[in-house]
Amino acid sequence: MKKRGVFFSLDALIAIIIIFLVLLVAYPLSVGTKQKSDLHNDILTTLSSLKVGEAAASNVFIDGLINDGIIVNTEKSLLLQLAEFNAVDSTNTAPFIISILSDLDTNRNIGIWLDDVNVYEKGDVPYADATNVQIARQTISGIAGVENEGELIAGYSARAFLNNAFRNKYFYFGGYVGDGVISANIDYNGVITSANIELAINKEFELFINGFSAGIFQGSVDDFTPATYELDESQLALFNSGTNTLEFKKTSGLQGLYIAGGFIKIIYNSEAEELITRHYFPGVEGLINIYDGFYVPNTIQSMNIRLRMDSNFDTFLNIGGTTVFEGTTNGEEVITLSNSDLSSLLNYNDISQKTIPLRLGLKDISYLTNLPVRAETFSVTDLSGSMSGPAIDSAKAANDIFIDTVLEIPVNTVGLVGYATTAPDNDFHTLSDDPTSLHNKVADWGVGGWTCICCGVNKVIQSFLEEAISASASDFGPQIAYYHFNGNNRNDYSGYENHAVGWDGTSFVSATDETELESALYFNEGDFLDVPDLILTNEGTISLWIRPDEYDERTIFDASTNTWNFYMEINGNKDLRFFLENINGNSFYTSYDVGDFNDNSWHHVAGVWKYDSHGPILQLYVDGILKQTNSANAGTDIPDFTNLRFGREAPNSNIDDFEFEGIMDEIRIFNTALSSSEIAGLAVLINSCSNNLIEVSEACDGQTDLECFADDLPGTLDCASDCSAFTVCDAYPLFEGECGNGVINSYTEGGREECDNGGWCSETFETTGETCSLNSVCSFIDDGFGNNLNACNYNGDGCSFLCLKEESFKSMVVMSDGEANSECTEQNTGNAKTDAIQAACEAWENYGIKVYTVAFGSADTATLTAMAECGDGAFYSAALDDLLALYQEIAQDIIQAAYVEQTVETIGNIYTKLFPDSYIEFVYDQVSRPFGMLLTVEEQFDDDITGGFFLPAESEIFETKLTSYSGSRWTDEVKTDPSGILLYRLEDYGIEFIDLGDPYHINIPNDNIIPLSSFENRFILTTALNPDESDVGSAFNKIIYSFIKNVVGFSDILALAEGCNWNIEFNNGNSIIVQIPADYDGQNVCTYNTEIVDGETFPNIKHLLILMGMEL
Repeated sequence: MKKRGVFFSLDALIAIIIIFLVLLVAYPLSVGTKQKSDLHNDILTTLSSLKVGEAAASNVFIDGLINDGIIVNTEKSLLLQLAEFNAVDSTNTAPFIISILSDLDTNRNIGIWLDDVNVYEKGDVPYADATNVQIARQTISGIAGVENEGELIAGYSARAFLNNAFRNKYFYFGGYVGDGVISANIDYNGVITSANIELAINKEFELFINGFSAGIFQGSVDDFTPATYELDESQLALFNSGTNTLEFKKTSGLQGLYIAGGFIKIIYNSEAEELITRHYFPGVEGLINIYDGFYVPNTIQSMNIRLRMDSNFDTFLNIGGTTVFEGTTNGEEVITLSNSDLSSLLNYNDISQKTIPLRLGLKDISYLTNLPVRAETFSVTDLSGSMSGPAIDSAKAANDIFIDTVLEIPVNTVGLVGYATTAPDNDFHTLSDDPTSLHNKVADWGVGGWTCICCGVNKVIQSFLEEAISASASDFGPQIAYYHFNGNNRNDYSGYENHAVGWDGTSFVSATDETELESALYFNEGDFLDVPDLILTNEGTISLWIRPDEYDERTIFDASTNTWNFYMEINGNKDLRFFLENINGNSFYTSYDVGDFNDNSWHHVAGVWKYDSHGPILQLYVDGILKQTNSANAGTDIPDFTNLRFGREAPNSNIDDFEFEGIMDEIRIFNTALSSSEIAGLAVLINSCSNNLIEVSEACDGQTDLECFADDLPGTLDCASDCSAFTVCDAYPLFEGECGNGVINSYTEGGREECDNGGWCSETFETTGETCSLNSVCSFIDDGFGNNLNACNYNGDGCSFLCLKEESFKSMVVMSDGEANSECTEQNTGNAKTDAIQAACEAWENYGIKVYTVAFGSADTATLTAMAECGDGAFYSAALDDLLALYQEIAQDIIQAAYVEQTVETIGNIYTKLFPDSYIEFVYDQVSRPFGMLLTVEEQFDDDITGGFFLPAESEIFETKLTSYSGSRWTDEVKTDPSGILLYRLEDYGIEFIDLGDPYHINIPNDNIIPLSSFENRFILTTALNPDESDVGSAFNKIIYSFIKNVVGFSDILALAEGCNWNIEFNNGNSIIVQIPADYDGQNVCTYNTEIVDGETFPNIKHLLILMGMEL
């Protein structure tokens, strides 16, 4: 018969113990009895402590079993002997226990179970009917089950257990580490198999491993989106068993390199377990600026600190809000803080078993926490017809409060864009810090027309582009295009390089002998000349010479759209007509009878326009003489006309003329309205160079000292002595001039000036331009050119002490009360709504301009929401009465978004160095690690604030960390979700976050992890600039948790400890056969297969090779 039992092995290699549970139950005589009794515990204690030999002295039955040789070992306890009988010969089990308990005088019901089998029961009430059951348990080990009665009941077995010999090691950077060359030491003993780096790092960098270059890597997208780098075999070959130094060096740029969170992870094969008792600092060479944290899993008994550094600046170390060190070094020194030093400053109980913020930085450097970056923001307001009445009044009031709120920060600027059917200049105000001028523009706004949301967005983009171009573009004067066709080309000789393109066969011809013109451009029917988009202002001039072959219903030039007209033609009445239409559809034109043009002669024509709030002035010139003027009063702007063509109607034009046939020459476009004398100069065939009047064949005349750029270096140019072109740009020599003299043509060592507002702070905090904070202590150093500069160089006024433009925060707030119904040629999607969305996408993706949107009334919230999402901004909505409060809130949001927090600007030769062998060492009772395989899993957050994980079944948590990419903010709080148990709060260590550390990883104590595989342990992590304003973090935050899994396979019970041939099957289907011990040559076969490790056992292990690190 097959016996129930357990086995007991004493293998010299390793023993396996499997236990039996003996359950003794005492249940009451009558149902409903509440009285408690310790009888069950007393009986079980007696059975486990009384030896068989002792019981035989007064128990005839047991004495007989001994005499008959059935019981051999009288030193066993009665309980152990009972289990042995149950495993070998159950016929003795009941008599054995009856003989012991028969004389027990009690009115209680008694039952004994071995495992799940009832071997003895005494009493009147069946167990199944009992309602009050009291239980005592005892485990028994050392009993081996057998297949057939009479076989061995004690023997030997061997086991195979999995122990992951591939070990993970992480080096965690703090929430902010900078600025300069950053390094980290990685120690391991064994053979490295892989290395991965995950970093939020601000610049492209070159990685060095033990002094050897491992390549150049791109920086991360931003401080909240880390980049990952997996090192290949050639890079892994640079590692060595022992200490390895990894260095991160920027490849270019003036600003320092920093890491805003991340880690280095290596996997290596090693037999040795490593205990972590030190927190190592990252190395920094440049300017020490570290926000970090640490965690000790047990009560700290003592600690000491070693800082190896070189800093002639006052350096401080803050632990949990307490400054434990402040001082300087004389060159490279090792600073040691003993336990006696630290214990007098820190309460070790308060910094044990919790994450503690740590801050290491320079005291006398002006850190830019909570100093504003210059905010440049446009308010883009709907002025369409639907905005009439109370809507426009509320919109104007909202703009006024927006202007005042943003300009409360002195360095900020606000611009205004009003849009309806277009976004005209008349409703536009460039970026300004003049509230009066801005309020006046808002007051002048009127309503009417369609809703072209994309027009408003494009107007902002155009304004920022014009500002950028003006900073580096050469100035060749008001003539923005000049095509003389000499040399048989269509190039622009104005200096601006607005070259044209000929289509459908335009060809070059020689001019007639009666002129001094050289080559000209011939147009056959269908030919045209396409020029860049140049009709973008409210005034200008187009001048050209023509000799038509046909002169009725012929297009000379056209820039019309499908909505508005702008062209010059010879109509069917043989009138030369210059036509312009404003955004409200009002038409204005001038005309003159040119019936005498049929003379095969050259004629000069010119159209001049100047349009302002008082109305348009249109002028038509023929052969240098003003023929007609139109001064009608209108009051709205003209649109931006693009796609200017000569000789044919524009692509979207509604005019119905024939193409021009004949010759054109000397085509010029100006961005200003020329005077009659200037037009007359263009209309004569004989020029006179040096009379300061541009005439035929002249590219310029008399211009000098025009600003220009050559290879991005500024200089000046002049008109050539023969007036045919401009001279080559004469760039200023390097280091000419002085930054701070108010002239943007000087040089510093960093390159050309981008700005110059007249100076920087002096040692007495007086300034002629660069404002310095009186509340800051500034460090004065040599800038390398003998100038004693201070470190208060960044004040957000737009121009730094190096005469480089300071960083600005660019944004726009787009408001609408309706649906987009007017399209834009810039996006050309065929739909006004998608044009608006695409324009917002382009603003952010191409130009870094954030797009905020506001909906009220019957606004199209879907379009505005999509714009905000693609524009990396935010969507707001409000009732009309709430618009003022909403715009004030948006203004505050923009100010807040324009802050720089944990970064620092440095100047000149500031140099400090912290070595990566600096550390804090802790002495504490090590937490014993349970037996089994240690596995580590990385689980990304679900969103930018919450994340969770499931602990695998039959596993024990070992360690849990939450990583936090807090960017330039601080990780301020971690709680369980949804119970809200507070696990970390930065405010507990102080309210001035700048003085505190910023841990990149927050440790979760094990007693806060629910050890159920069906329960998801969830957490909430937030960031902040101060205790009063919490914000989200990063969706790339992770939970990195380690757990213990005890996975064992074992052999059959054998009489001798002779070993086994183990057949081990891996989870990829492969298997190996291993002899244990190594010299075993017998025939025993033992198996470890995938039934032990399956998907249910490890439900959450998605990316670990569980069996690949097996140790036998």
